[in-house]
Amino acid sequence: MVLSSGILAHIIMERHRIGIALSPERHKGRWKRILHRYSFENEELESLYQRYIYKLRLSSLVAFLVLFIILTATLSVLNFVYLNRVTVANIYHITQCGIFSLLLVYIYSRYMNESHLLVLSCVIYFLCLCFCIIALPFNFGDRQQISFTPAEGVWQITLVIFLIYALLPLKIYITIATGVLLPIIHLLVSILLANETLPALLWRQVRSNTLCSLIEVN
Repeated sequence: MVLSSGILAHIIMERHRIGIALSPERHKGRWKRILHRYSFENEELESLYQRYIYKLRLSSLVAFLVLFIILTATLSVLNFVYLNRVTVANIYHITQCGIFSLLLVYIYSRYMNESHLLVLSCVIYFLCLCFCIIALPFNFGDRQQISFTPAEGVWQITLVIFLIYALLPLKIYITIATGVLLPIIHLLVSILLANETLPALLWRQVRSNTLCSLIEVN
């Protein structure tokens, strides 16, 4: 039977409409393969694997929190003892120490489960980024500190990048992006705002910071 031109046009339009409706699903599947290329195709098998490594990831998260609690508490005490005044960095270190302590208590509580691990990791990741930003050679409102050196904040960024890569259960592309963006931000801030170094020494320090950043990324 020969189809009329109207029916044929209707079929073509329907196929075109269905193709448009399915194209986002194809793109979604493509992005899912790119972002989750190391995941199992079988969802049940992937769920079993995630349960298996949950304890390992949780122990890494606990080690991360304990290390940062000790670090921020030590920095707070040393800053208060040697500076003898309240600064934005001091307040932030105390705040981060308190928040991480609460998170550590929550992990050992009966409310903690597997679905909360990613949320906790994101909160810790955000606070660690703030820890690096506070350490930049920039005045955050402290009137008594008016000079900065390019070396300020280097060890904080190096430590955070290493710990995020080694202990925090996040995707590898997040770690790589962090390892690239944080040193670039520090480099720009050092060039524009560091004012306690002679120009020749400034560029020497900037080159040293760049070398450290390359080592961090690798």
